[in-house]
Amino acid sequence: METRLSKDPSYQRLNKGRAIMGNVSYWLAVDHLLLVQVTLAQEQYRRFELRDLELMVVRPNSVRRIAGWVVGILLAIFLGLAGFATFRTVTNPAADEAALAILAAIPAAILGIVWLWILVPGRFCQVRIRTGVQTLFAPGIVRLPKARRFVAAIRAAVEAMPAPLDAHSVAVPAVEPGATEPAPPAP
Repeated sequence: METRLSKDPSYQRLNKGRAIMGNVSYWLAVDHLLLVQVTLAQEQYRRFELRDLELMVVRPNSVRRIAGWVVGILLAIFLGLAGFATFRTVTNPAADEAALAILAAIPAAILGIVWLWILVPGRFCQVRIRTGVQTLFAPGIVRLPKARRFVAAIRAAVEAMPAPLDAHSVAVPAVEPGATEPAPPAP
C-alpha cells in the first residue's frame, strides 16, 4: 500500500521511521493525516482529520543523555582494556595478549558506532497527537529535528485549510411545519 501512496499525487510523505515491530510512515493529504503502520503480519491505517487535531506535543526526553553516558562508559572500559593489552604486547613480546587486544577492540568499535548514532542526529523526543476523542503516541518519530519538521508541515497544512462554516454565517431557509418546500424569502 505504501508504494501506491507514493504514486498518488494527493499524498505527501512527511516521515518514515521504525517502530518496535515494524515500519511507520506518515502521509499528509489536503484534509487529513494518514498513519501507516506495517508489521510482518499486518498493515494498520489511522486517519486523522486535520480539522479534528487539537494539540501536538513534542517533548524532549533524557534518553540520549542516559544512553550516551552508559555507552560512553562501556566504550571507555573496552578502549582501556584494548589499549592496556596492546601496550603489554608491544612492551613485552613474550606476553601473548594480542588476542585480548583484538577481542577488546571489536566491541569498542561497535560501541563507538552506537555512541555516534546516539549523539550525532540530535536529541530524542516523544510526540503525542491529540484529537477530540483520543491521544496517540506517534511511533517512529524519535528525534527532535524530525519532530519539528513534522509539526511544522502539519501546522502549515492546518493553516492552509479554509475556515469552517458556522451556523451564523450561512443563511438556511426556514421550513414551515408540514411543508415540503422551504418558505420563500421575506421581501
